Amino acid sequence: MKSHKLIILSLLFVVLPSLSLAERILGVGLHVAQGKISANDAQFFMRVANVNSFRDELYWSHLERRKGMLNIPDSQIETDNLFQNGLAHGYTPLLVLDYGNINYGGGLPSSEAAISAFSKYCAFVSARYVGRIGFYEIWNEWNAGMGTKESPRLKGSPNGYVELAKSCANEIRKNDPNAKILVGATAGYDSAWTSTVLKLGLMDIADGFSVHPYVFGHHIGKEPERAVNFVSSLAAQLEGFGGKPIYITEMGWPTSTDRFGVPEDLSMAYLSRFLLGVMTIPTVKGVWIYELLDGGAVKVNKESNFGLIRHDRSAKSSFLMVKRLSAVFRDGVVVESNYIAPNIRRLIVDLGPDTRYSIFWRESPNAALPAQMPALHISLLAPSSPWSDSLMSSSVRFPFDVSQLGATPMIIKHSKSTAVGIDKN
Repeated sequence: MKSHKLIILSLLFVVLPSLSLAERILGVGLHVAQGKISANDAQFFMRVANVNSFRDELYWSHLERRKGMLNIPDSQIETDNLFQNGLAHGYTPLLVLDYGNINYGGGLPSSEAAISAFSKYCAFVSARYVGRIGFYEIWNEWNAGMGTKESPRLKGSPNGYVELAKSCANEIRKNDPNAKILVGATAGYDSAWTSTVLKLGLMDIADGFSVHPYVFGHHIGKEPERAVNFVSSLAAQLEGFGGKPIYITEMGWPTSTDRFGVPEDLSMAYLSRFLLGVMTIPTVKGVWIYELLDGGAVKVNKESNFGLIRHDRSAKSSFLMVKRLSAVFRDGVVVESNYIAPNIRRLIVDLGPDTRYSIFWRESPNAALPAQMPALHISLLAPSSPWSDSLMSSSVRFPFDVSQLGATPMIIKHSKSTAVGIDKN
């Protein structure tokens, strides 16, 4: 007869500081301004997914079609209404201020006249939505040259970005001092570019730094842990500049059939592990998933396949995952994070006065476990009726062999009085 010894392993044990208020935001990118989705459809899907924010834009070129004249054109009335009424519907809007204007040469604003005109656009927008916008994000991926006229894009200079951001932020502060200003919006974790803008005093005018830590095109690997490590490095980098919050304003894995894409269920697994991973970084205060709806029906184009919802409005498994994890991410307090074995991660999250989530996943499912590793089983240590889910399939049975864990996290919802332990055979 085998003997069973109950142990709680503590390899690489980490106890994290509790968040007194779980202020994380879970949002989605919309593109109502681009006409990719209607505001009504967007609000329906956001309500079902239980997210609490959205990210969209009002392009400078749309608002100042005639030089010196700023207004909301008929093409942007729906977007305007979305921003006007977002808070009333329970969503915290994030408005991106971006891209060039042909009246001032187009591309990245660099001349004194272009920067002045961009700042007037920032003033116009922020005056229009006083008290209605949670976050203003200044530009989008300047570091990668988004909005440049050149092809291939020319990388935006750190000095140029800081000058533009400071001028724009000054106008926002005058009109809406309670709105949070996000800067950076970097494509990937650009350590060198970020270091330069930080030294130039960028965070003096900001409430947070935003980043898009994509890894889907990374030559080493697409695993979410790589992206979590990028964000952790950014948090360390920001410590010397006030330690202000990090907001991940774009993140996702495309489900295209090109070299950048992954199958839908793997995209879901990666996104869930990313959300759970960044919960362990105290300065991360929000994630906006890119994006709500696929941009098109062409499967070979990565830009058309980031959505939680397919182009025909049917839900991918990622959408169902967000619905299930939203409350945990937004309001959960991480009380423990560790590896119970090499490559096998455990996260314990408290939600409310008596609810606890014990979450397990395998970071590299295709990697073999050490041959000498003893058999480990996840067991319940007290009578309970837990809810457990792999995010994809039906409830699992206990004890559960951890070697059977895959890329998708296994979630056990239970009371705090019910311990979940590791049973070593």
